[in-house]
Amino acid sequence: MKKILHFLTTKLKYIVLIYFILQMILIFSIHPNYKSDALYYYKLAQKCIQTDQFYPAKEQITEDYIVGPLYINVTIILLSIYNSQVAISLFNLILIMIQLFIIYKITLKIFSEEVAKISILLYIFYFNTVGLMLSNYTELLFILLISTSIYFFLLNKNYSLVLSSILLGGAIAVRPAAWALLFAFLVLQIIKGYKTR
Repeated sequence: MKKILHFLTTKLKYIVLIYFILQMILIFSIHPNYKSDALYYYKLAQKCIQTDQFYPAKEQITEDYIVGPLYINVTIILLSIYNSQVAISLFNLILIMIQLFIIYKITLKIFSEEVAKISILLYIFYFNTVGLMLSNYTELLFILLISTSIYFFLLNKNYSLVLSSILLGGAIAVRPAAWALLFAFLVLQIIKGYKTR
């Protein structure tokens, strides 16, 4: 097992490149059939484009629940540039590639380069990312904003804490569950302040 892991980690750049190429092939060869929430987000973005408004538009302001406003507005921008599901899938692929980099940076900071490379391999071989890449869910943008916020928080510098806060705010605008991370950050800062005193 160690030999296999060593071989894979030494060839990581090529594996990432092959992964990227395979994802591109899937994007241009498979026409996704959005269902459930993915279809709802897509239709919502299309309605806003037709009325030339961002989300929430005038007719959505009175609704009981506003769904991931940042994500819907990003989708509106993507579909305004190129009105096709391909635009969403390409954006998702960009999110995944950035996520690979962020995973590498976080695990490198906390653990070691070997662990960081293994983390990248685990993410690549986790086939659920393929399904998400071809869909229209909030998960990829949400996870990227959360993990990037964590990375900047770990840097623990004035500018990085500001960036971490901005990204966390973006995550909250995608999914309210991100409030939990804000609470965790506050607790960590309180503990750190107490220990410093």
